[in-house]
Amino acid sequence: MFENAVDWEHLPWLHSSSFTSISCDDAGPWGFRSVVGIVGAVDEIGLELLLDRDTGRWVSRTSDGTEIWTVATATGKRTCRVDVTFHVPRVRPGLGAYYERLYARLYDEDESMMIGRQQYLDRACSGARCPHRGGPLSEADDGLLHCPWHGYRFDPATGACLDDPSIRLRV
Repeated sequence: MFENAVDWEHLPWLHSSSFTSISCDDAGPWGFRSVVGIVGAVDEIGLELLLDRDTGRWVSRTSDGTEIWTVATATGKRTCRVDVTFHVPRVRPGLGAYYERLYARLYDEDESMMIGRQQYLDRACSGARCPHRGGPLSEADDGLLHCPWHGYRFDPATGACLDDPSIRLRV
């Protein structure tokens, strides 16, 4: 869960129905500070995620004053309970309900990615998977292999990553 929480790169790729872009100002194991584009919004908003691994909690803050407090508690070797509390300013009616729907959709998409990533790690094979974090690769019209989780593109003939030269596919 924590790895996914601080993985800012996946927002506009995995969650393309919600985010149009992300520009990260600072990131580390503590979280990240960024500016994100929101589908249907005119202006970008600030988004900060602060992770406290010791308590199993992270706080997401937006520039509109919203805070989303998330606590992940292990319930088994590969299961957890996630509790979310929304702290929403009263400046816009319906904002709280919007954030609840958005967060539920984002979490469902994240859960699907995390399950796929774990299945990839359990198989310990590369196949048609992105070497960055195990995302499923698919061939696009441009002849390149694309990862939908973080947007990496690969030349299938050479294995070279067009977006990060430190990442390569086995050919």
